[in-house]
Amino acid sequence: MPVIQSNAAVMHAPELLAHRPEARAFKIEDLMREISEGRLRIPSFQRRLAWDRSDARKLVDSLYRGYPVGTLLFWETSAPTDKWRWGTFEIRATARPDAWLVVDGQQRLVSLARVLLTSDTPTEDFALYFDLDSSQFVFPPSQGALDDDASRWLPLNRVLDSVRLIEWLFEKQPSKERQERAVQLGKRIREYDIPAYIVRSDSE
Repeated sequence: MPVIQSNAAVMHAPELLAHRPEARAFKIEDLMREISEGRLRIPSFQRRLAWDRSDARKLVDSLYRGYPVGTLLFWETSAPTDKWRWGTFEIRATARPDAWLVVDGQQRLVSLARVLLTSDTPTEDFALYFDLDSSQFVFPPSQGALDDDASRWLPLNRVLDSVRLIEWLFEKQPSKERQERAVQLGKRIREYDIPAYIVRSDSE
């Protein structure tokens, strides 16, 4: 006899993805560019930021050391024109059919954006510096420390863009040892790969 499915069984059948998630690895510089260009977005239901700059410092330190920092999960879907702000970090994004909404990774990505993408003024709460003598990530030094030895303290918002980093090195004229540490830092941060999954589906 044929097997007859009940309506309840049909109604509770699990929804299957039409396409398997795409597994990729993104360099930090590529992720930050996608944020700046408005493709990578934080959906409204995830807009509350729980991390502080101490968490951000631990994250950047892990990147520098080469430690794993977890996997990201994005949902590719259409998204309208939008804007949002965390501290001094603000993004205005135009509508696009292939936006990536962050399902898992908000705290890490927003923290990195606030450390790496913001300008010097106004002062960003997540601003961090790299001590080129101790190779430690520190909160902004006092103005006196900056004035006394400006080439020791590298602001992290200069390391994502190699041109901005070179400009800082030219301006501050650090010693050869400090210069080498600064170049190494920039390279390790920019080229660090974070694994991610991209899910493509029309259904939320």
